Amino acid sequence: MELKQNRVFEFRYKSEQDDFCLQESVKKYGQLRPIIITQNNEIIDGNKLYNYLLKIKPNNIETKIIQVDNEQDYVKIRLELNC
Repeated sequence: MELKQNRVFEFRYKSEQDDFCLQESVKKYGQLRPIIITQNNEIIDGNKLYNYLLKIKPNNIETKIIQVDNEQDYVKIRLELNC
């Protein structure tokens, strides 16, 4: 399943070290948490993890669907998950 990444916006600074640590964690332990998506397959949380997983195991990415009924809910959930 292909996920949509058209609303990528960052809430905090992430360094190259953060990206390296994420990649090393996935190599060592696999995917420890699902990519959080809307009912329309739009990523709410986990863009960087998704991009990395696409490189190493594109056919086996775990997701969790959250029902989002409007733009206000979408923004609220994104803020809560990325604080």
